This record gives sequence, structure tokens and C-alpha cells, in this order.
Amino acid sequence: MSGMKGFIEYREREDGVRILRSVASITCIFETTDGGVFVQTGATRSDEPIGDYAEGTFDEFKQKISNEV
Repeated sequence: MSGMKGFIEYREREDGVRILRSVASITCIFETTDGGVFVQTGATRSDEPIGDYAEGTFDEFKQKISNEV
């Protein structure tokens, strides 16, 4: 847990890097077909999502975000 209001902490799935991200910077959360999570923070000019594949479940991220808003 980050302990900082308005931020969530998670680990990036591929590299294992810990990320502390502002909830305000998140545009949406996707549940991937393999049950993982994609944290979208923007989009390219061609509308391709930009963000992080993260460790955890969709429900865990919903809870993390609801605890910070």
C-alpha cells in the first residue's frame, strides 16, 4: 500500500518494476483475456492504448482505486 492519498502502487508485470501512479493519470483499467490487468494512461494518435500491464486482478485494481478517491 502506498500510503499516499490519490496514488496507487502496483508492480509492472513484465519487468517487475514497482510503480506509484496518480489515480488522476489513469484513463481506464482493462481486464486482459488472460485475466491480467492493463492500466491505461493515454492513447497514441491512432488510438492505441498506452500504459502498463500490471500484476494483480481487475477486482484488486477496482478496490485500490476506490480506496484512493
